[in-house]
Order: sequence, then structure tokens, then C-alpha cells
Amino acid sequence: MRLIEMTNASMASAPGYSYHDNATPEWLKGPCPRTDNYTSPNWNWFLCISVINTPLASFLDRYVTPMWLVIGFVGNIITMKIWSHRRMKHINTSALYLTALASTDLLLLFLYIQRYLHFTWGLPTIDVPIWCPTFFVFYMFAQYMSPLLVFGFTTERFVSIVRPFKSERFSRHHRAPKEIIAIAVFAFALSLPQAHGWVFKNSVCGGSETKFFEYWTWITDVLLFCVVPIATFFLNIFVLRVAAKATKLRRESTCHQENDSVRSSSRRSKIAPSTVTLLCISFYRIFTTLPVAILFALQFSVPEGSYDIPVYEMHVDPQWRDYFSWYTAKTIIDTIGLSQYSCNIFIYLMTARHFRHEFINTFRITACCGPEKKPGSFHRHTFLTNGCGPGGYGGASTRITESDM
Repeated sequence: MRLIEMTNASMASAPGYSYHDNATPEWLKGPCPRTDNYTSPNWNWFLCISVINTPLASFLDRYVTPMWLVIGFVGNIITMKIWSHRRMKHINTSALYLTALASTDLLLLFLYIQRYLHFTWGLPTIDVPIWCPTFFVFYMFAQYMSPLLVFGFTTERFVSIVRPFKSERFSRHHRAPKEIIAIAVFAFALSLPQAHGWVFKNSVCGGSETKFFEYWTWITDVLLFCVVPIATFFLNIFVLRVAAKATKLRRESTCHQENDSVRSSSRRSKIAPSTVTLLCISFYRIFTTLPVAILFALQFSVPEGSYDIPVYEMHVDPQWRDYFSWYTAKTIIDTIGLSQYSCNIFIYLMTARHFRHEFINTFRITACCGPEKKPGSFHRHTFLTNGCGPGGYGGASTRITESDM
């Protein structure tokens, strides 16, 4: 960060500069002098005292964040390429949701670079008249899309398990684009008030501090980053419970089958692999979103200390010490939370077999891995329920399921 070195005389002659009548000369000295109004320290001054008093937070923010950005750009581009394949859409009805999720994550990371340069290094990347409010409209749009898309494919998976016959109408492939477009329109409508909440004034991009914007921010943050993730969490719990019950019923329905292959297939994994992938993504997003939202909501309950205190004595002041402790904890949580926009590719590689195959093919390393199983195949399971177990019916029923992913 570039520090501004100024003498007391040059600071006093700076245009528009003033300081508190009761302020001692001590706050004008040290490594972090200020050239703005005393009652409203500028962001560069805050960055300076943060580097000195919260070294761990500054290290994470400056040097770990770029790692997530690099991983996110590479991972999301690969993810978009793989999930957008036509055969992948036939294998997994949520492939279009996952493609949209990767694209919005890529948009957010691109915008986050400018936010990172501005708030971490003090560069005026968003201090531009028109770009100031526009930036926050698109930045919040990308943030809103993430929990809404996760809620969307979690709901689709929930309906497909609870109401498998109705899900044929609910989750048809041509319905997914319309649903994603509806989610995007809703998210963009929620983000539009950001244009009213941020203004370019005195060569700086800052909040308008209007009551409407304050209330709107609270309502949307609670709705998108608390209510929606919690609702998604309970849907996931229902999916796990219903899947477990369905597995138990399938085992009972084959209790008198003599065909060993049918019997062994009915005793395989309790949850379809494609559902496991979506559950992992969903839970990961929930547990990295809620802590960030909670700490953000608590930020106004931890005030800063007195500005009269010299920079090197702030760490011994009780109020500043509490603030720096909260700031460090928030930075750690924010850094972990940023990983949700970068690390989905690792979940896909661990849980989705067809995704792994496509990933290997993309980088041309299949020669060492033996013959490849085509990712477009489906397994057909036939369950004969001739009076086997409670509620058995005569005849046979055939079900086509998503293949191993």
C-alpha cells in the first residue's frame, strides 16, 4: 500500500483539511497521517492502521485472496466447458444450473478483483462517476445469484425424489432455461437499488447513507444470505431422509428376487451419485455463506475506538483491541467464504464420475487410465414387486435412473 508522507505544515495547508478542536498533535504523527476531515478518516488511513494492528488479517486479505481468484478463474472456466456439453445435460438435469452457477461465480470473481484492489490496496478502481453505482449493481447481482441457483437445483432435486412422476413435468430440460432466466431477473431486480445506494462524490465512491438503502440492504441480506440458505438446508435434510426411505423400500421390494445382479444393484449406494454432487455443493455454499452474513450483520455492534490515540498505542486500547479482534475474525471468515466461488470444481471431481472423465479428456491424459466408459450411458433397473414386502403389487415396473456420475 502506498503511504502518504506529509509534514505537519503541508497537511495543515491541504485543501479542505480540518481537525477536531480538542485533538492532540499525537494523532498527526506516526506512520499513518491523515489529510481528510478529522471526524471521517479516509480508507487509506484505515488500511494503514489495519496493516500495523491486524497483521494476520492483512496477510490473508492481500496474499490468500489472489490464490482463490486464480483457482476460481481456471476452475470455473473448466466447469462451464464441461457442464455445458450436450451429453452432460442429458446425464444430469441440473447441469444447466451448475453451468449458470459457474458463470455467475466467474462474474463475481472478475468484479471482486476491482473490489480487492480498492479496499485492500487503496487503488481507485471503482472511484469513477458512472462505474461506482454500476459496479455494485452487478457485484450484488452475482452474489444474489449464488444462493438462488443453489436453492433452485436443490428444489428440483427435492421434487424429483419426493414426487418422481410429477418431476418429469417439473424438471424437463426445456424448463430449466426458463427457471434460470426467472432467477436472474429476480436477482437483478433486487440488486438495482444499489444504483441509488452508492454515489460518486468528492472523487470518492461511497454509500448514500439513505434510510431506504439501509433498510433495503438489511432486507435483501437477511432474505438472500440467511433465509434462503436455511431453507435450502432443510430441503437437503428432507432429500436425505426421503432417499434413505426409498432405499429401504427398494431393498424390501427385492427380498424374494433370485437374480443376484438385481439384488446387488439394489444394495448399492443409498443416494444417487448425481444427488450426492448437488448435496455437497449445496451444503458447502450454506456453510460458507451463513457465517459471512452473520459477521456482516454484527459489524455495527463493534464500534471503532477513539481517533485521538496514536497508531502504535491502539492495540492496548480496549475498544480498539475489541474492534481489531472482530476485524481479524471477519477477515478469516470472509477469506474462507470466498472459496465457495472458486472450489466447486474439486467437489465435482470427487463426486461426479462423468465430470472426471470429461476433465481427463479435456487435458488429453486418458492414455494412462485405461478404457473410458462413455459418459452418456444410462442404467435401466427393473424392479419386480410381485407381492414382495408390504404393499406389493403384481406385475413389473421399470425405472430409468441417472447413471453414476
